[in-house]
Amino acid sequence: MSESPTPQQALLLWCLLGRGGTALQGTLVPEVRKADREALIAGRYITVETQGRALRLTVTDRGWNWAGGHLDAALPPAFRVLQDWLGRIAADLAATGRPLADLIGPVPDAPPPATARAPAVKSAKDPKASKPPKTASPKKTPSPKKAPSPKKTPSPKKTPSPKKTPSPKKTPSPKKTPSPTKAQSPKKPPGPKQLRA
Repeated sequence: MSESPTPQQALLLWCLLGRGGTALQGTLVPEVRKADREALIAGRYITVETQGRALRLTVTDRGWNWAGGHLDAALPPAFRVLQDWLGRIAADLAATGRPLADLIGPVPDAPPPATARAPAVKSAKDPKASKPPKTASPKKTPSPKKAPSPKKTPSPKKTPSPKKTPSPKKTPSPKKTPSPTKAQSPKKPPGPKQLRA
């Protein structure tokens, strides 16, 4: 590994520091790539221990020291807003003379409980899958039976009516003009959907 972490590795360090210096790998976003994790371990910026079936990543003293002196380190371009905030934090820490550790706080003694990205959903085929508890539903009282409806008798066939003669053409009525006493409402401006059409 080079002397300082790459932008992606620096982002991983900032993700860990944002969680107090330690977190399960599966809870970090963006996803941790093995090559980045191994490079940070080799550079002694983080340590890794197994916790159950997960990996717990923890920032070492060297990682804390690097972060305190490199708040202006390059991050991936998609994280420009984080880089801007880190610049503002660096200016504030320099003006007050406080170290980064004072801002972030101490590393928790006991790691916080793990929260997974998305809970696993059990398959319906899984025999161990638990069914949701049944709730007691109010008993329905039987409704009285309806009397059978009488059968309808077919109606007699209709006979064709004599053809009507066409009526004389109607003359169109003149258009009504609004009375001056009624106020006309202005036309509504076209909406966004109408403008796109």
